[in-house]
Amino acid sequence: MSDNENIIEEDKTQSHPILKDKKEITEQMKAWKNFLDNTIGFVSFNFAISCSGLEGIKSLLWPSLSIAFILVLMFKTDDIFPKSIIDLRNKKNKTDEDKKYLIIFEKNLFNLEKADLFIEEKDKIKKRFISFCNDLKETPLYWIGFISLLGVLFCNIRTFSIHN
Repeated sequence: MSDNENIIEEDKTQSHPILKDKKEITEQMKAWKNFLDNTIGFVSFNFAISCSGLEGIKSLLWPSLSIAFILVLMFKTDDIFPKSIIDLRNKKNKTDEDKKYLIIFEKNLFNLEKADLFIEEKDKIKKRFISFCNDLKETPLYWIGFISLLGVLFCNIRTFSIHN
């Protein structure tokens, strides 16, 4: 059990609304990561493959439109993201308790609790790198697909600029 889960377990005596939704929030976080990995990653990778052999202006147009489509898809399906966290983020007058729980759940979502165990507070770059590595393990298709689509766009830009 991580330190964040211990804090939540210790605070069960307090009746914060987000504690009642803890299991639901955790399930929604898993659903969000699965959506990123399976849907966004798969579609991105397919777009990268289909855009890799294009020539001329199409080699710039279609990868750019594909990236725009992926970004729109990600932002239009934000209803999969845990609503309790969104509500807590948007709350105007956050209490100290609200801030604490928001930090705990966001650290869990972005895998920062694993980074906190190894690295001091001042080394934020190392924390982000460890977080990225943990995220890469959880959603590899998402990263492979999106990075390959960006790579195809970059290669097509270079090829287009060389030939014209």
